[in-house]
Amino acid sequence: MSRKEFQSIKINGVSFEGDALLDHCKKKLSQENIQPWEKHIYEFILELLSEDDFIKVNTSGSTGKAKTIELSKNTLIQSAKLTAEFLDVKKDMNALLCLSAEYIAGKMMIVRAFVSGLNLICVEPDGNPLKNIQRKIDFAAMIPLQVANSLKSEKEKLENISKLIIGGGRVDPKLHQRIINFPNEVYATFGMTETATHIALKKLNTENPNEHYKCLSGIEISETINHCLQIDAAHISNQPIKTNDLVTVFSETEFEIIGRMDNIINTGGLKISPEELEQKISSFIDKNILITSLPDEELGEKMILLIENGKTNLNLLYNLWVELDNHLERHEIPKQIDFMRAFKYTKSGKIDRSLTKEFYQKK
Repeated sequence: MSRKEFQSIKINGVSFEGDALLDHCKKKLSQENIQPWEKHIYEFILELLSEDDFIKVNTSGSTGKAKTIELSKNTLIQSAKLTAEFLDVKKDMNALLCLSAEYIAGKMMIVRAFVSGLNLICVEPDGNPLKNIQRKIDFAAMIPLQVANSLKSEKEKLENISKLIIGGGRVDPKLHQRIINFPNEVYATFGMTETATHIALKKLNTENPNEHYKCLSGIEISETINHCLQIDAAHISNQPIKTNDLVTVFSETEFEIIGRMDNIINTGGLKISPEELEQKISSFIDKNILITSLPDEELGEKMILLIENGKTNLNLLYNLWVELDNHLERHEIPKQIDFMRAFKYTKSGKIDRSLTKEFYQKK
């Protein structure tokens, strides 16, 4: 099983198969000047070509301590097939790999190239992945930061991607508005390392205000007693997968994410989801923001709004408080606004909530 689906792949327009593929990977890895991002690609391909039934993958650490887990190659294959079915991904499409193959999102683009016969276009996974792209891209996966940066400098190239999926962080309201009229398909994704990336997608460039995450074929969801998402996916596990993601369920295959249960702030007896509140605030603040908290004798936890790369003055602070008062319920208004030169991020590009909070407390 382990090698049957991984016999051949096309990389940057060149097809490799069998022993020639093995030799190519080993030759690339033997080069002294190979870049770390390239090394991750070819090491992972060799891992797929091995006789082992499982691969090892690192979690990002954005929702807890980073760890290494095992996923079966069959799970990866089935996930790739479900995505291809949902998005109508076909052989010989150009698929852009601009995410690190050190993590599951990048690894799965490689798996999809094997399984669906895609032409894998490999570029360095930096903040502006389209800058050197000179050909039509049919399918790409990006994080929100890459999409935002591409809108500034490579908007036409971004708009021309036939199928774009966005994961690794929330798509804030302002970014959503900038892509809502894109001519091609744009989706937000929901998933995690343990589910071999996304198990559901939500179309972003649509007129439907009630668009929710829709599960891939064969996947069903439900709500636990703690209002968290539970996933039933036979290709991943024989047992339901319980998450810490607070959820609103609309059907067995449609849902909306509210935030993480372990991020909930209990302030004055009220439970606030920082992710949900950040979504609201992002609609009127054009900066990277984070809602966090500090211990408080009266409230238990005091909510704080952190703004990245912000320079403050009295007029700006006054205007911010006015905006918060105009857009939020009284219990949602943070007790304090602070500015940080830079948030802390995971290697996969997500804001590291706990590390950012820890750094903020020390300053």
